[in-house]
Order: sequence, then C-alpha cells, then structure tokens
Amino acid sequence: MKRTAHLYLCLCLFAALAWGQNRDIAALLGYPQMIVHNAKIIPVDDASFTSNVGRVVQAMAIRDGKVLAVGTNDEIRALAGPQTQLIDLKGRTVLPGFISVHNHPQDWAHSTKPIMLKVVPEEVMVQRFVTGTPQEQIKQFPSVLAARGRSSFFKPR
Repeated sequence: MKRTAHLYLCLCLFAALAWGQNRDIAALLGYPQMIVHNAKIIPVDDASFTSNVGRVVQAMAIRDGKVLAVGTNDEIRALAGPQTQLIDLKGRTVLPGFISVHNHPQDWAHSTKPIMLKVVPEEVMVQRFVTGTPQEQIKQFPSVLAARGRSSFFKPR
C-alpha cells in the first residue's frame, strides 16, 4: 500500500512539474507582443492547388512582425504575457500580406489553359487563348479582341 501511495505521490509531483513547465514555455520563448482576437483570420494555409484558402481562425499571436500562432480566441489569449497588447477586431476579417515576385496571372496563360481558367475564372478577368508561333498569335489578336469586344461582358448593365 505504501508503495502505491509513493508511486501516486511521484506521479502527482511529475505532473505538477510538467504542467508548470508548459505554462512557462511562452515566457522562455518570448511572449507575443500583440494578440489580435475576435476576428476572422484567413491564414491561407491550404497548400493544394485549389480555390480552398484553408482554415478561418479567430485569433493570432504576433512577435517581431511574425505570426507565432493562430487558433481560437482562448488558445491564443492564453499565450499573452504581461506586456502583450490585445487588439479586439470585433469580427473584422484579416488577410495575409501577399509577397511575391512581380507577376501577372495572364503571364501563366501560355502554360496551360485549364490551370489559368481555374486560377482566374472568366467572371474575374476576360481572357482568350491564342496558339501558334508568336507571328501567328499576333495575326490572331485583332479578331480575338474584336470577338470578345462584342460579347455581353462589355455591354452596359
């Protein structure tokens, strides 16, 4: 019986130490400088080549201009330290800053028509595809442009 009580006491002690260490991880790594909460944050974390942008989360923790974590209000607010600035966005939406090389979606058109139409659908951008050598494409351009100009897309609504 004493052995069981001793084992139970040791387990409780180790659990308390482990719990205490977990609470100090944020302090050791550095508390977030800012927490944005009560928001619709779209981290665009779906890596697939689809129109799915991924999760929509409620809060994010930020330090040194970098996002440390995203999650629910409760998960992220639990990371706050004594100097953490809390910003309540009251349901507003947050999108990431998009950083890329200077690029135009229409530059992708030469690669594959189905991919281009999936990335930028016809409702968003008028696009027509011409094939052949550069000289043949230049010859096709006036008629393709004229045909598109007569379509309902350009007519007043």
